[in-house]
Amino acid sequence: MAALMKNQGYILANELDKLRCERLEYNVEKQGAKIIEVVNGRGERIR
Repeated sequence: MAALMKNQGYILANELDKLRCERLEYNVEKQGAKIIEVVNGRGERIR
């Protein structure tokens, strides 16, 4: 998604499971996607 957006804009990625969240953060960093914020929590409580 970030590549399609040419790394411009903002993406909020929410994951409930802590381990999956950590893996997602790792993969986002590895791909160089600077516009993605990864959060760990329930979807009902997103800012």
